[in-house]
Amino acid sequence: MYQKHNIHNIPMRKSYQRRRRGYQYLFSLWALILIHWSSAVWAAPDPTAVTTLAGSSSGYADGTGTAAQFEGPRSVVVDTAGNLYVADTDNHRIRKIVLATGVVSTLAGDGTAAFADNTGTAAKFNEPRGVAIDTAGNLYVADSSNNRIRKIVLTTGVVTTLAGSGTTGYADGMGTAAKFKFPYGVAVDTAGNLYVADSSNNRIRKIVLTTGVVTTLAGSGTTGYADGMGTAAKFKFPYGVAVDTAGNLYVADTGNHRIRKIVLVTGVVSTLAGDGTGSYADGTGTAAKFNFPYGIEVDTAGNLYVADVDNHRIRKIVLTTGVVSTLAGNGTGSYADGTGTAAQFNGPRDVAVDTVGNLYVADTDNNRIRKMSPPPSAGFASTPAPASTINVGTATVSSSVSTTLSISETGTAQLEVTSLALSGTDAAEFSVSPSTAFSIADGGGAQTVTLTCTPTTAGSKTATLTVTHNGTGTVSSPVTYTLNCTGTASLTYTVTPPLPEQLSLFLQVDGKGHGKVTTDTGLSCQSSDCQVDLKSGDLKCNPQNCTQLEKTVSYVTLTPQADAD
Repeated sequence: MYQKHNIHNIPMRKSYQRRRRGYQYLFSLWALILIHWSSAVWAAPDPTAVTTLAGSSSGYADGTGTAAQFEGPRSVVVDTAGNLYVADTDNHRIRKIVLATGVVSTLAGDGTAAFADNTGTAAKFNEPRGVAIDTAGNLYVADSSNNRIRKIVLTTGVVTTLAGSGTTGYADGMGTAAKFKFPYGVAVDTAGNLYVADSSNNRIRKIVLTTGVVTTLAGSGTTGYADGMGTAAKFKFPYGVAVDTAGNLYVADTGNHRIRKIVLVTGVVSTLAGDGTGSYADGTGTAAKFNFPYGIEVDTAGNLYVADVDNHRIRKIVLTTGVVSTLAGNGTGSYADGTGTAAQFNGPRDVAVDTVGNLYVADTDNNRIRKMSPPPSAGFASTPAPASTINVGTATVSSSVSTTLSISETGTAQLEVTSLALSGTDAAEFSVSPSTAFSIADGGGAQTVTLTCTPTTAGSKTATLTVTHNGTGTVSSPVTYTLNCTGTASLTYTVTPPLPEQLSLFLQVDGKGHGKVTTDTGLSCQSSDCQVDLKSGDLKCNPQNCTQLEKTVSYVTLTPQADAD
């Protein structure tokens, strides 16, 4: 049933084929994944927009972006400084990509399929397939056909052998006394342990980085499928491993078409997802189907990503629920950038997550490194914040008062505000401007919305403003605000000419009709609160600052201010 992997058409040396004669029905491509525990929390929406970061046709060339060439890259890992490292398997090299620029260079390996510890390109690898990074700035390599685990100090490029004798076999032990059989996936935890998918030994191994001591974590060594504790469990050519921050190790049990879980403190092995048939189906847990899953990666938001090789897709598993979905790829082994199922991969072997939520894919049979990002989406923000109560102010009846609402775009696409609607009993007392749809370009600043209240009667007024938009993220559409304002009455008092002597005196001195008003009913208003219409003789007061209100008065005395001259 594994004969179909011959379609991968990745060239292999004859000596390697002879050593693998008993396993040639297995796979000619391998993958692994490091969990980088500092990965950023994944934000909605999922990273489904696929582009090409680097690589073009098969070959070897350093350069920028698509000017660079790879030969069957199998594994990728991201550091915290913005660099991506690639196990360029069939070029027998470890490559480095600066993510900000796309510049590709060679970190280590001279391109010869051999073994030598040394510095940079003086070192030799033989089909390296797995890479992982620790927090101290060291890169670990599953040097598969050398049956060794190598270490590269990133600051110097010095390559050494951490474990493995170079002889195919199985043995626990310290450093080079240990033996592996075509190790593939590697992952580092925060406690200083390296985990190895020892594929042809059907075991998961553990290396203590400070001592080099190699032990067996799980797997009996017999090809098969069984959940259980430690060596009672069985795997079938496991290729990928990843660690979460809760003390669990996940395994791409490739030949069993399943994703397994190991609790590190107990060694208990269980099945997270996959029913064991080499097929394709999204679903929950064992209702989902994979077809030779290889590289896996965990983010700190609780998601596991899977390079589903023969399905030519990138899958996602929510760890808390076991729900499996497809992020990108349509099942056709080809090449196309695009979003979701419009994108195409050809035998993707590995995935890695950076600190801002982008996925990187070793698109092996396309000899490219792909990038998956959330598709451009608008974000909505406002001042005052959404759901706020906004006090527009106080106005006398039939006059207006205004305040502003500032709306801005916070995402990566143009924000479309499609409507601004007022509702509620007092909605007619309020207005907004602009009142029709408007757009804010990505990075285009803010749009000021003027909120106006024009009360028709005295008293408290309230309404709801509802804003609909195309933004996604933490502020979903629609957004509502509660608007409040207060209307106050204007009382009119008529002074029948001829004007009283005191009032006439005031008008002559002040010339504006402002002053202190006293009535025989005790109405007292401050100087700025009353005004006499010089033409009609009407006296108007704003009652909110008056000590007493009376609807009618029989006598008005208006005394000028002391400094009115």
